[in-house]
Amino acid sequence: MNIYKLFLFSVNISLIFCSELIQECEILNSYKSYIHEYQCCKSSYVECDESESHIVSINLRNNIKTEMINKFSLESFLNQFPSLEKLDISGNELTGNLIIPHNTTLVELDASKNYFNGKFVIPDNSEIEMFFSNGESKLKILNISNNELTGDLIIPKNSTLVKLDASNNRFNGNLNIGENTKLEELNISSNELKGELIIPPNSTLVKLDASNNHFNGKLNIEEKTILEEFSNELKGELIIPPNSTLVKLDASNNHFNGKLNIEEKTILEELNISNNELKGELIIPPNSNLKTIDISNNLFYGDLKIPESSKIEKMIANNNKFDGELIIPENRFLEILNVANNKLRGDLIIPKNSNLKEIYIQNNEFKSYPYDTEIKNDFPDRYLNLKRFLCIAIPLIIIIIICIIMVKLKKMEKKIIENDVKTDEFTIKIEDRSELLKKKNSH
Repeated sequence: MNIYKLFLFSVNISLIFCSELIQECEILNSYKSYIHEYQCCKSSYVECDESESHIVSINLRNNIKTEMINKFSLESFLNQFPSLEKLDISGNELTGNLIIPHNTTLVELDASKNYFNGKFVIPDNSEIEMFFSNGESKLKILNISNNELTGDLIIPKNSTLVKLDASNNRFNGNLNIGENTKLEELNISSNELKGELIIPPNSTLVKLDASNNHFNGKLNIEEKTILEEFSNELKGELIIPPNSTLVKLDASNNHFNGKLNIEEKTILEELNISNNELKGELIIPPNSNLKTIDISNNLFYGDLKIPESSKIEKMIANNNKFDGELIIPENRFLEILNVANNKLRGDLIIPKNSNLKEIYIQNNEFKSYPYDTEIKNDFPDRYLNLKRFLCIAIPLIIIIIICIIMVKLKKMEKKIIENDVKTDEFTIKIEDRSELLKKKNSH
């Protein structure tokens, strides 16, 4: 009897699961007139869990017909699939609001390459929101890039987001990250965001691309932030704190116009501050972890000294105002060095045990060059001065020779003419005499 009851119980449970799955498939099937071909639980477009009791993933990328575009509501669609974890609706020209329900089980959402232009809300797991929504958001990865969303970009403090791509929209307000302890990757490039770019001290950001916006003011790098790109209109001094966990910093294409201050105890490995207005002497801490540094197109001046103990492998320092000496250390790390278009002077000396593979020094004021090196370089030709002299001297010599020849020819021509005149005069005299003789003889 107990076995029979257990059997009935298991049958009922399986029927419940099957009915739930059938119900979810039927719901999805109701969209068939608006969605191109798909097979529930039997294709990569619609995936179910292991027990095939719920739909967990739906891929509608470039797959929604035009008749559905104005009718599609993300909020109502998600509410019909209570176990959905992954949804891709990218590339469908969808419009309107982009509202993600708080109680959704969604972990990953790709809504990129549409025309969403209305209200945008990221779920907030605050106590108030969870109370009213009767559940908490599990959303970790969100891609809303290439839409037409506007206004402020607010990332709630209690959001579960780990990765957010909001690039190529029309956000034109402020960025509010909040003291979010989960967000690791944030791409807000190519928007119209403004105001100060403030990264909270407790931020867990690993990668930030805030390039091509209108952020202004100073850049506040707290000790625990790790940033990448933010080409904007930032200005003032660029200070990297001593205990910063910054590994890569790209602050190129801004208006930084103060000094660069790199503290000795940073673990910074890559630094790009090209195309700014930074000035002063360049001081690289001797025990710095820097491997790549690009300071091109700034206003640095003085000597350019690379510490002997530095780990720099690639240094780009062209188009500055360096007017002192270039000091290359006996360093086994440095491989590429570009100091073109400065005013560096003195003798260019490359240590014999240097590991340099490329060096570019054109348009400087060096006195001498190590021509015997096998390093790829743009040194001026060692016979350049001689060639320049010959290029000027040879044409002058030719002109002088031609002039001398012309003068001599003129003199010769004059003599010939004079001789011809004398000959003519002599001939005339002879003719005159012969005429006189004839006249005498006739008398």
